[in-house]
Amino acid sequence: MGRQFKRARWATVLLAVILSLAVSLLAASCGDEETTDASESPTAGGTLTFASFQPFTGPNAVFGPMMMSGAWTAVDLINENGGILGNDVTAEGVDTHGDPTQAVPAAQQMLATTEGLVGILGPSSDEANATAPILNEAKIPFFADTGLTEFNQTDLEYFWRIAPADDAKAYAMAILGWDGGYRNAALVYGSDPGSVSMGETLKAAFDDLGGQVVSDQKLAQRQSSYRTEIQRMLSSNPEVIIGELDPQTAATFMRQLVEINGSPIPFIASETSLEAPWVRAVSRAIGLEQMSEYVVGVQPHVVSEGPAYDTFNDALRASEGVKEAAGAAELDADFLSTDPYVMGWYDSINMMALAMIAANTLDPAAYNNSILEVTAPGEGKTEVEDFAAGKAALEAGEQIQYVGVSGPFVFNQWHSSSPPYEGVRVVAAGETEVVGVVPVDRITELTNQ
Repeated sequence: MGRQFKRARWATVLLAVILSLAVSLLAASCGDEETTDASESPTAGGTLTFASFQPFTGPNAVFGPMMMSGAWTAVDLINENGGILGNDVTAEGVDTHGDPTQAVPAAQQMLATTEGLVGILGPSSDEANATAPILNEAKIPFFADTGLTEFNQTDLEYFWRIAPADDAKAYAMAILGWDGGYRNAALVYGSDPGSVSMGETLKAAFDDLGGQVVSDQKLAQRQSSYRTEIQRMLSSNPEVIIGELDPQTAATFMRQLVEINGSPIPFIASETSLEAPWVRAVSRAIGLEQMSEYVVGVQPHVVSEGPAYDTFNDALRASEGVKEAAGAAELDADFLSTDPYVMGWYDSINMMALAMIAANTLDPAAYNNSILEVTAPGEGKTEVEDFAAGKAALEAGEQIQYVGVSGPFVFNQWHSSSPPYEGVRVVAAGETEVVGVVPVDRITELTNQ
């Protein structure tokens, strides 16, 4: 990691600290105003809130509605099954704008004013460095969807992660490229923190496999032209492109690549390429047929069948909250019901809810350790696949292992659980095809070198 990147990170952290102090001083100066202190434990008989702390505006605005879709699916099923320790639950979205300078005051406001706040989904990579310490200080469990490697070995006690870490995902992308027979790769990624972090690891991963990175380009996002960068990349004769681009940048890049080269180049992309905005933008730019032939997206491997999935899928399609969140981002149920992140956010709320029941408390600081209790495998434990089954087993005095729609969760000492990965091709609107699976142990073999 170069000095310039380190200076940028320290600048972000310093700015977050300054903003945090400013918001605290402002709150102190308004001491006569009545506010709710979320550090106080919720009381029985009230409504509990799970906050989705995520971008709802900006380049990654789709993250918020997707997260709310998973949250509402879980919340509806929890309420249908009697709530948590006698309490109904709800979901609330908090817009970080994908910008740490705006996310810090948003976090402060969320913590100070959200009634019955018992758990948080987020933050994303866009604002995690600036806001995760603030959420941790509030002693409320939060399931982050950041893949930043800074959190691979974190001392944040209330941080949890089932989203793919950037380094593991990058190795999975590189492995799928290598297994496809490609030996010369061009790296292309956006300028946002998550993409930059992944780009750095992609180079190391492809090198570890024995391949050669012949071009490495970080693109300024949402520009009108990338012709200079494309011509520079093509001059290095890559066999494959590996990387991550937001929908608008990807559409411009791919359209101009076809105009210059005559056809696309095989592109192994992150899970962003499987999300509806990306598919819409790129298929309009180069046609669905070419996108399907040349683009493979890499995402956590999930199985969209079985009792756990059926419960999730039925609830998602019936939820009015999901319909409202999805409509705001032009998302449909067919996409949401197979997206591993939506499934993961659903599972995250279920884990927090069951941990509260297991610990017999609504106090976020007190139930935090029980998340391991309800997810770890163990002799004599009852495997449960949804909230209703888990609640019934706990109330019957049984110990449980929650194995949700995303599969089992085995958290390490830093509260991260790593999934296997799959390469997926979009073959038609709402239809995908798995072209390869990368097991966890294959990634571990490389990352432990």
